[in-house]
Amino acid sequence: MLAVIPIVVLALVVGGAFFKRTQRGWRGAYYPTQNLTGNPTVRRDPSLMFRWYDDAPMPGFPDSKFSVRWETCLTVGDEADLEAYVGSDDGIRMRIDGETVSDHYYDRAFRADHVPLDLTPGRHHVVVEYYDSRSQAHALVRFQEAGIISKPLPLDRYRLPKENPGEADPCDSGFW
Repeated sequence: MLAVIPIVVLALVVGGAFFKRTQRGWRGAYYPTQNLTGNPTVRRDPSLMFRWYDDAPMPGFPDSKFSVRWETCLTVGDEADLEAYVGSDDGIRMRIDGETVSDHYYDRAFRADHVPLDLTPGRHHVVVEYYDSRSQAHALVRFQEAGIISKPLPLDRYRLPKENPGEADPCDSGFW
């Protein structure tokens, strides 16, 4: 019996660390249509930096005319000058706490923009919507400290929001 206790403790520690690690990143709802409709395939993406080129985003999906809605809960500290680096080939838009901060939701060749942000320290709900209408699919969002040499925020600042928050804040402290 005493030999079992260390194994159980080790399993709880390793399992807890695995659970915390798998809760990081973005939740992506991938739609096989260009307009965020239909039945999505949902997966966790550790970061939002994709260059699919002329490939499908996953098996069973079209290689163009698809769309994705990603969500994360971003924890902001006391960074002096925070910005988002947002790029896409075709349409992308980003909302933080319900406010649109970047809107390029139209067909375009790849372009990336630095979007200055004025966020208070704490958790913020981020939603990014993207679509690809034809070849060369690219989507990129990175939060970073602005400067001559930008410093990306570490991946442990990104957490998955609640699955079904209802009326509640998807990033409220009950989830953490």
